[in-house]
Amino acid sequence: MPGREASSHGHRSGRPSPSPCNPSEAQIKIPTIFKLGPAVQPSAKEADNQVAEPTWSELMEQGESYEYRNNCLVFPEVTTQHAYHDSYAATEDQMPESAAGRAEFEETLQKIHDFRCASIEWMRRPESLTDYAAPESDMAMEFEDGPRPGINAIYVVTQNRGMSYVCMTCHRELPAHDRPDLLFTHLSRFSYDTKTQRFTVMGEHLPGDVLIVEELQQMSGLLPEDFHVKPEELLNDSRRPYWFIARYRTVERVLSAPQPFMELGRDYDITKKKRVVANGLMRPVLIRTQQLIPLQRNPGMVVALLPQLMPLQLGRGIRPGHHRQRVMRLTAALSQGWMVHPVAKEVLPWKDSRHEMLRAAPQLCAAYQHDNTRWQAIRFKASYGVYAQIAIEAIHYDYWHYTTTITRVTQGDRCVLATFAIAREGQQVTLGNWKKHTQATMELPDGRAVQIAIEFAVSEGFGARITARMMTLQANDPLIGTLEQQTVTVYQNTEVKEHMVLHIPKGKQLPSTESSAALSAYAAINGGNRIEMDVVQFNEERIKVGNFTLSKQQSDIAYAINSKEYRALALDCGFGVGKTLTAIVAAVSRVRENPSNIVIFTGSSNAVATAAVGKAAEVDPQLRFVRIISQVHRNRVEEELRTEFDFPVLWRRIFGRIFTDHNVPGMHVSAINMQAIRLYLNHTQDQRIANSVIKRGLLPKNIDAAEELTLWECFYRIYQPRILMGTTTAILSSARSAELDARKDLVDLVMIDEASQLPLASFAALATTFTKAKMVLIGDRHQLPPYADRALPQLLKKASIGTPLSDAIDNRAIPSLPLTEVRRCPQQITNLLGHTQSGPTLINEGEAALASKLATRLKQVFPSVSIGLLTFYSGQHGLLASRLVNQAFISTIDGVQGKEFDITIVCFTRSTGYRNSQFLDDRHRITVAISRTKKACFVIRSYQQAQTIQNWNSIFINEPDMVYQAEELTNLDHADAMEL
Repeated sequence: MPGREASSHGHRSGRPSPSPCNPSEAQIKIPTIFKLGPAVQPSAKEADNQVAEPTWSELMEQGESYEYRNNCLVFPEVTTQHAYHDSYAATEDQMPESAAGRAEFEETLQKIHDFRCASIEWMRRPESLTDYAAPESDMAMEFEDGPRPGINAIYVVTQNRGMSYVCMTCHRELPAHDRPDLLFTHLSRFSYDTKTQRFTVMGEHLPGDVLIVEELQQMSGLLPEDFHVKPEELLNDSRRPYWFIARYRTVERVLSAPQPFMELGRDYDITKKKRVVANGLMRPVLIRTQQLIPLQRNPGMVVALLPQLMPLQLGRGIRPGHHRQRVMRLTAALSQGWMVHPVAKEVLPWKDSRHEMLRAAPQLCAAYQHDNTRWQAIRFKASYGVYAQIAIEAIHYDYWHYTTTITRVTQGDRCVLATFAIAREGQQVTLGNWKKHTQATMELPDGRAVQIAIEFAVSEGFGARITARMMTLQANDPLIGTLEQQTVTVYQNTEVKEHMVLHIPKGKQLPSTESSAALSAYAAINGGNRIEMDVVQFNEERIKVGNFTLSKQQSDIAYAINSKEYRALALDCGFGVGKTLTAIVAAVSRVRENPSNIVIFTGSSNAVATAAVGKAAEVDPQLRFVRIISQVHRNRVEEELRTEFDFPVLWRRIFGRIFTDHNVPGMHVSAINMQAIRLYLNHTQDQRIANSVIKRGLLPKNIDAAEELTLWECFYRIYQPRILMGTTTAILSSARSAELDARKDLVDLVMIDEASQLPLASFAALATTFTKAKMVLIGDRHQLPPYADRALPQLLKKASIGTPLSDAIDNRAIPSLPLTEVRRCPQQITNLLGHTQSGPTLINEGEAALASKLATRLKQVFPSVSIGLLTFYSGQHGLLASRLVNQAFISTIDGVQGKEFDITIVCFTRSTGYRNSQFLDDRHRITVAISRTKKACFVIRSYQQAQTIQNWNSIFINEPDMVYQAEELTNLDHADAMEL
């Protein structure tokens, strides 16, 4: 080491001598097993005559040159280029801002190859005795702020083992398929930090630290049999690493601000670390139990190290197509994704008042008018819960890559379904990580990446058999016929769902509740001053729009929605009462009276938006409205949830019409139309059209006068929609565009359908975005409440999830009106639900067989009806889906709210244990299950067991004539079916 003399009592360390090793000094060939060859077994006579060869350690001490004679071990060779050279190309990506990102950006395939070649030379070096001197205690760590030239590789610290740190390579291309020795290494007290110019101090690094490794040195005392070549052993933690880090630099860390944290409400701990959720962080934070002891169960703050790079990622510049597929296959042994969570660098006492703000936020709402401090408390309450939900969702990702074979491809009327099995040796695949609608990627043999959405998954030994919808393949794609029996790679899309951050309410420059109808409604629901309801005399005349005439009760509701007497409104709707029609008619009437204003119709699911679009098109074909949805998300949803008024479809139709009308030589084109034409040509898939326009001289006209607009802004200026529809996420996302942001004050009505599923934070985000709008909550408070993960701490669940519709109606926080006249459900179904009072996944083969027979028979008798099979348990959902492909819509009850069917079949799954199942007897779930039907609902259950639980017993005890033996219904003829 520079500046220090070697001690006469040196330690066998791993730090190399400062001067490079000359070729003459590297005469020992280290036996490795990177390539397998035919092993030569000696005969019995030869074995008797063999002389015992010296051991590896003896040879090292003697310093003699030695060639290992077992020809099944071949020494790696230095090559001029990486084996994957043809699969990579230069890219023009932008330089990341973080130091770790910049270092990774500079790590090209050539640099990775140079490090691989250098490591072969390092193998030839004999072990050396070097001086180790402990660093001074007051020497602080120093960080590298960016990449440096020279031979180096990037490793990420993944684990602290006390005496050393385990570090894994950032790039798969470093170990590739032939260098398992470079997969992981150790950072120890013999590793030299060239930035600080001292040896490593144990305890100063954290999992997630990024290291620029300049030199490796072989671990002392290794024997040839210490190596492993089997792919499944590459990630085996018990094997000894071949290398330790000799020289390195630590990349600059990214630390969070001190943030309050809470422990998860459910035990996820598998080590001595606890997982907590912290405000502002999108992944769980790992905290050692020793760090929590000084807090003595009091709330605290955490400063977290935010990992910037993950191990075993593909390098920058990989070419699309078969090149990516080839690299993925060659590195299949490294296909397990490796997630490094944020870790607590420091845990502090909670010194400020934010914890009190969190607990006292409902009380602060009662006094909230325009005081900014009070509103910040309310915003903090909601944002903390939203970040916790995002972090908890990250726990349920499956980070493995699975190589599997497609066993069946089914082409339905609306989608293409592919069936395959996934498994990993010795570990159970968790079905909860592959639930319905989970997004994943399937890489096909030709390298194409197809987005898929999981339809159902069924346990199969330690693995799972999955059927998924191919979202980016059209039904007429010729590739479909070639998919069966093809080997593919499947992995989940595990990106952090940052779009959920849109549901955090704004907190700056908000008006007082007196001047804001939306904020007054939010404050009232949170315990603030109630919005009193005056007696209003409605017009006796029924509302008629187009071919629709509302009932007296529906007309009263429509008048109330548009009345200035109500600052906010909650509609307590039953099932099948025509609430969507009533709301759309009210919206149409409003925009006719005030053409300059904007109405927003939103909800938590795409089914809500699809239903609203259908009704709006029926009520007024001339109405200018649009369903806001991105092209990516539209590709992911089911075909039945797509409409011709979706933004990706509508803008192309309108801009294409402008292009056609102005595609005349010499015609003057306005600036806004020119912008529309340019956007249309930039997005068109037919380049012949674009080339034709350029040749004819149309495109250059008015370019200087055309203002640069985004696609949405240009569409809004030309089309000027009066009603915006979409999910709450889509609406909040579009509200950030410059065009809609400038027109927020024109939004004077926001209607939220299926509001029983609306989280409190989402309601707050809408209220703070459209502060001048009247908020109208529409839904059935007896249906399912908003979903919340069991791990979410109870305080945060109350803060961000809540039950705004129930609170608004039950606490009389805002005016509410009933909508109870049934117009969809049969009267018998209505009567049934009038009698109700407010675990691990299961399957039942017998029930599934009966339900399948009944659905098949009903489809034969009534080919045109829509059938929905609804189950309480996801396991039964998967079993039914595997039996009835394309014959019926199959879903869990929790996932069907907002959808309607002509006939529904409800499956209990359980045959025993009803008495103790609050899940089966939950009134909200029962209401959703039975009210989804338009004509008939069949319930398959044990009649005797159903009598042991309150709500189901109250249904069937009042309608004994509606009870049948299951076998009677599976052999229905047309006359019997019509009678039912």
